[in-house]
Amino acid sequence: MAIIIGDIHGDLEMAAAFLAYYLEEKHIVLGDLVDSRKGATSDEELACLDLLLTSDAVLPMGQP
Repeated sequence: MAIIIGDIHGDLEMAAAFLAYYLEEKHIVLGDLVDSRKGATSDEELACLDLLLTSDAVLPMGQP
């Protein structure tokens, strides 16, 4: 089984909770990792991105 989440939009708290949920299962993140609609990327979004990229989660990348 896999745990799948859609758009995180740079929400560090949500990303941490997602990664902590059912640790023994594969985690897959689909959709927006940061919220590009704001223009500039916040420190929280960067921390969220770092957390996801350094985790064991699968982050399939699509076309921009």
